[in-house]
Amino acid sequence: MLAEAVASEETLTLADGAEIFYRAWHPPAASDRALLVFHRGHEHSGRMLELIEKLDLDGLHVFAWDARGHGRSSGARGFAESAGVLVR
Repeated sequence: MLAEAVASEETLTLADGAEIFYRAWHPPAASDRALLVFHRGHEHSGRMLELIEKLDLDGLHVFAWDARGHGRSSGARGFAESAGVLVR
């Protein structure tokens, strides 16, 4: 899958100013299917690369991000002012 996919690394600025880093793989042909990959509590999206390669998900957009304070995302690990902030 990753051989044909168009890979990118991006940053999204959330409503509270937190910068969230994420990796994305887009299939060469248009697709309306996507998979969101979550890392475990102490890791980051880079640790998901091997899993994503082995899944061989042809035709899907795949997204994996670094949670707050993990990997290349800003902030204190797992912290947000409230649950509402996390939902937004």
